[in-house]
Amino acid sequence: MNRRALEAAFEAIDTFLEIRTPISGVPGISLTIAEKGKILFEKGYGFSRLSPPKPISSRSLFRIASHSKMFAASCFARLVEAGKVDWDDKVSSYVPELKNGKDKRLSRITFHHLLSHTAGIVRDGNNGNFWNLGGPFPDRATLLEEIIESPLWVAPGRQIKYSNYGYGLLGLALERISQMSFDEVLRTEVLDPLGLENTYSDLAVDRRSDVVQAYCGESYGVPLKEVEDIATLALASATGLTSNGRDLAKFLWAHSPSHSRYLKARTKRFLLESVGPVVGSPDNIHYARGFFRFRQGKRDYFGHSGGFTGQITYSLYDLRSQLSVSVLTNCIERRAAPIMRSVFAFIDFYLKRHSVEKRGKETAPFRGAWSNIWYTVQAEPLGDGKVAFYNPLTGWDSFNSASILSVEDAETLKFIEEGSMGWPGQEVVFSGKSRTGFSQLKIGSDDLIPYQKFRQQLGASKRISVPVLSQSKVKKR
Repeated sequence: MNRRALEAAFEAIDTFLEIRTPISGVPGISLTIAEKGKILFEKGYGFSRLSPPKPISSRSLFRIASHSKMFAASCFARLVEAGKVDWDDKVSSYVPELKNGKDKRLSRITFHHLLSHTAGIVRDGNNGNFWNLGGPFPDRATLLEEIIESPLWVAPGRQIKYSNYGYGLLGLALERISQMSFDEVLRTEVLDPLGLENTYSDLAVDRRSDVVQAYCGESYGVPLKEVEDIATLALASATGLTSNGRDLAKFLWAHSPSHSRYLKARTKRFLLESVGPVVGSPDNIHYARGFFRFRQGKRDYFGHSGGFTGQITYSLYDLRSQLSVSVLTNCIERRAAPIMRSVFAFIDFYLKRHSVEKRGKETAPFRGAWSNIWYTVQAEPLGDGKVAFYNPLTGWDSFNSASILSVEDAETLKFIEEGSMGWPGQEVVFSGKSRTGFSQLKIGSDDLIPYQKFRQQLGASKRISVPVLSQSKVKKR
């Protein structure tokens, strides 16, 4: 893989997130990019807590919610390899209470059904108000009682019907099989073997100060409200884990076929084998056994998303490049998936377009972000005498519509790939060069100054105004 291209992509992503995060409605974002579990890029943006302000850091921990299902599935796979249980065993063999279910089919569901969400079990019980903090999460007795009293809403094996209660039942079965608590079996089979020192089965009791504050309310036009961090009890195996991007990178790498020291190859193939489509998912996602599986372009992903009250997270591993990305946020209204797509879009673009510098056509000096009242331009060097321009304020996918410019001289670029409504064929003139870069640029007839300077001036103004700039002159040729 082209290391220079990756490093250039990381620089572009860094600038992009520095600009996007304050206007995104998300208090904080943690981004971790790794290759075969080795961290290549790791940074926090914004705040883990708004008042008093506390920045996101490498120690910040998030409730990773449904990522927990990957961990529970991996834990079960280890017990299968140890000969303690099998994929097609009936769950009622270990949780005999299921034989008393009002729906007689309940006694015949298998672990394969639970792992693949094809058991037909109710999604969140008869009262899912715990998601709204209307009460506590169910304990083991409540979980079992509600499953036993509820019908199977879909015939076992017919289709994927996502169920947190199904994975809660898996967690209960793991306890019965191992004769340990879920916390103990998770630590014995997954956390300790993989050296995951920042992952907890539920609340991170001994590191509460590192857990980010969760928020909600942005979508309703009210100031962000703090959300209490609560225990998930019997649903820990479905949604309870607390972790960070560094541990998620190690965990995902351990489930790649290229990793040979954790699970057997055939076990990983079975875990990651698609069972069926998740109908209605935006990326044509399929569900395997505890893991998402899907393809986009040349990439072949596995991973999972997570939605906890006040925190949205997403982690993917690309089997072709062996790159993993984790995006962790602390606001319920803003999805992590668009940020994930944008990160991979940057990486793909740079791997395709980045090249070595041409002597006399260096692109690095043009890197930066400039703004005026109408728009912001982020300029990213591509090498080979080319620079990419785009407006990071327009959305998480703004880089997909980047313009390409060529280096004309040490202070001038020219649009060579540009839309009809922009400046095709026109020049961009930079001026005021110093050790820290250019202080001004002119696109067509528009003057722009460095993004941070413009933002500070705008914030200090009582009314919206644009500072008076000296007139730049387009060079004649």
